[in-house]
Amino acid sequence: WIVRQFRSFRPASETPLDRVLRLEASVSVKSQLSRGTADVKRFLEAADYTQNDRVSILIFGGGDSRLLCLRNCLGESAPRQLNSVHAGGLTPLYDAVIEASEILRHNRDPQMRPAMVLFSDGLDSSSIYSLQDALGEAASLSAPIYTVNVCRKKCESNEGGAVLAALAANTGGLNFAPTYDIQDILRRVLDDMHSGYVLTYEPNPHLCGIHSVRVVPTRDAQLRFRSRRSYDDTSDQY
Repeated sequence: WIVRQFRSFRPASETPLDRVLRLEASVSVKSQLSRGTADVKRFLEAADYTQNDRVSILIFGGGDSRLLCLRNCLGESAPRQLNSVHAGGLTPLYDAVIEASEILRHNRDPQMRPAMVLFSDGLDSSSIYSLQDALGEAASLSAPIYTVNVCRKKCESNEGGAVLAALAANTGGLNFAPTYDIQDILRRVLDDMHSGYVLTYEPNPHLCGIHSVRVVPTRDAQLRFRSRRSYDDTSDQY
């Protein structure tokens, strides 16, 4: 099914953002936790926020998740709360994606765009849900996931990096390897959130469920577009 007529097409910078920052605090990243919290603080201190942007912080590790602050993390208390985070226990990575999706869905403002930024090594060890469950939740919410690999040195396995890459690629986000400089990551994430476009269209009334999406150029075949790879027609955003 090919869509040629769009309901709306506008710059993403015109839409305020509702973001959830997810920081892993499990035993597998214990040695990198202090740097991880410093990275999140830098993200909060970034200047490229609009007046209506909202930020939440979800800490996951030790087999569960903890909501540090809800949609008000740009205040002065969030950095102090991050200082109290300690590492330990297993990693419910996929469960944390599901919980972040629920946070973004709860009392959602249709005028805001949801997004997630995940600081993790990508290795799940205790989730009830699967990777496909997590991807499905993000797809139904239309929330891109920006993944930051916190494994600062060469990891023993590429499995975690592959998971982070899949979360980003399937939701229209970006994935950053451990070699990236955090300041460059913050700049690229914020630029990407504000420099894209929001495209909406009428779904096919004869289709139901989750469907794949591919955006292709009509003239220049060399052009490449990045977007989420699927949509759920039970959502009101396409």
